[in-house]
Amino acid sequence: MVPQSGIVIDVDYDPRLDSLVPGYKLLTVAIDNNTLTPLRLDSKKDRWEIQTARGRWIKVLHDLRFGREGLWRKLPSRIREMIGYPDVVGVGETGVFDLFVKSSVTLEGFRGVKYDAAQFGRIIEVQREL
Repeated sequence: MVPQSGIVIDVDYDPRLDSLVPGYKLLTVAIDNNTLTPLRLDSKKDRWEIQTARGRWIKVLHDLRFGREGLWRKLPSRIREMIGYPDVVGVGETGVFDLFVKSSVTLEGFRGVKYDAAQFGRIIEVQREL
C-alpha cells in the first residue's frame, strides 16, 4: 500500500509469461484505486523501474505502444488488451498491466518497483514482502 494515498500497488513475476513478448520478460502490475478521484496514468510521462534481487535499479518499459511500436503492432489484439498500459484507473477499480523487462535481466527474487507518477509529481516506491 502507498501510505496515506488510498492506492495499493502489487507486482508479480510469472516466468510462464517470458515467451509472450519477444525479447522481454513481464512483470504484472495491479493498481487498486481506493481514492475519491480517478487515477490518471500517462504513457509518455510516467516512469517505472524495478529493483533486482541484487539491489540494482533498472528502468523498464511500461507501454510498448510508445517504446517499441513495431513490436506492439505485431502482437495479437487479445494480448495487447491484456498487457496494455491503461489511461485511467477509476474510483474503486483495479488496473492491471505489464512492465516489460529485457529478457537478459533475472527477475526471480526482484525486490520492488518505483513508479514516477506524473499525476502526483512524486516517486512511489513499493518493496515486495519476501
